[in-house]
Amino acid sequence: MGELPKAVVERMLKQESGMRVSSEAVNMASKLAEEVIRYIGREGGVLAKHAGRSTLMASDLKLASRRVNEAVDKLLQEQA
Repeated sequence: MGELPKAVVERMLKQESGMRVSSEAVNMASKLAEEVIRYIGREGGVLAKHAGRSTLMASDLKLASRRVNEAVDKLLQEQA
């Protein structure tokens, strides 16, 4: 299922929110983070191929990340 360590996700959420975090929140944040990584990986790969490269660069991910908000919004709507 998830590849990100739940303990890391929970710690980050606690640090950023200053609150206790439910297991449902940890699972949701983990799923969202994994989807974001997969999305920018796919989109970045398309950009790298379009540029004639076989190596994914940070600049590819930066460009791909501009569309992350749209993908996250879609995922949240599917979860509702």
